Amino acid sequence: MRTRFFRLAAAALPLFALLLALPATRLAAQVSLLPPEPVKIAAGPLGNWTLSGVVSYSGLASPQLFPGEANGGVLTNGLALIQKTSGKWQFFVLAGPYAFPALGARRLTTLQYTQILGAVPEAYAEYVFNAHLSIEAGKLPTLIGQESTFSYLNYNLQRGLIWNDMENMVSRGAQLNLSYGKVTVNLQYGDGFYSGHFGAPSAAVTYAFNPKNSFIFATLLPNRITPPNGSFADANAQLYDFMYSYTGKSWSWTPYLIFLNSPATPNNGYTAAARGLGYALLGGYRFNPHWLLGFRAEYAAGNGSPAAASPNQNLFGFGAGSKAATLTLTPTWQDQDLFARAEVSYARAFDYVPGMVFGVNGNNPNELRGAAEIGVYF
Repeated sequence: MRTRFFRLAAAALPLFALLLALPATRLAAQVSLLPPEPVKIAAGPLGNWTLSGVVSYSGLASPQLFPGEANGGVLTNGLALIQKTSGKWQFFVLAGPYAFPALGARRLTTLQYTQILGAVPEAYAEYVFNAHLSIEAGKLPTLIGQESTFSYLNYNLQRGLIWNDMENMVSRGAQLNLSYGKVTVNLQYGDGFYSGHFGAPSAAVTYAFNPKNSFIFATLLPNRITPPNGSFADANAQLYDFMYSYTGKSWSWTPYLIFLNSPATPNNGYTAAARGLGYALLGGYRFNPHWLLGFRAEYAAGNGSPAAASPNQNLFGFGAGSKAATLTLTPTWQDQDLFARAEVSYARAFDYVPGMVFGVNGNNPNELRGAAEIGVYF
């Protein structure tokens, strides 16, 4: 199984190199919903603040539900964002209910999603020394991956399989930001997968070739004895993420390749190491200010075998050693504050354990989902 895993990793590298080699005229970065003009608040000696928000509701349906799951809808965003982006002291607060349905995963209620990170999922204070140096502390967004926790910031309504099963979302801690010329460095120290156990350094290095093209390497290195938590089962997982972004007038492309290693830790019940590989291509094409077509293709694989599996090797919920691929298309319409989008997605599991995939008996390796969302972004 280990040999097969490294063969998959070797096969992924040429594909990733090909994506990076595509000519810039064909590439572009994340172009999600166009942000509104925020409400400006004059807070006197506390400076100038801004306030914005998003409210949206989505419905999802599939003929291949997980056992005990039902079709239905959730409040995907009920968020208010207040921030200060000028002066030496700045801050960012995002508060309210939310949901992050993901491909290949059982859907929860809005309350269940919100309980994972709390009613204030992101909030931090920042001190800006100068144009090149700042430091921030609080509940910080991850440095890993190309998708946000919150749907209104993404190409797609649902998050991807890789986002759900191989990445962290928020970390409580502190972050140092350095920038000079074409290079930006972010150094974070916190609790990794929102584990409550501090000692997880994370870093991202960005090189901007020009205003449109950039390459990012990011890593997260939690303590190997970090126990599982409600945010992530394998909270001791080390991540190594290679990302590329291009931002153009119409096209956007953000391919990335991520490696995961969850070390064997008997204290956590992990009798063997878990390794995962994922690569994805996200993109979008903006026809005009009203219409955007977002898309995502991804493939992910894990090691291990069902016969002698360690719990951390069940990365995707389909059994140890399973693999999966997904495809997603998301047309989006926006007219100033109003937006609506539809979505069709397909997920396919490979080398799965019977009873752990889709359908009423958990034996269907395929899931086709339809989704729709309507909302106000103000």
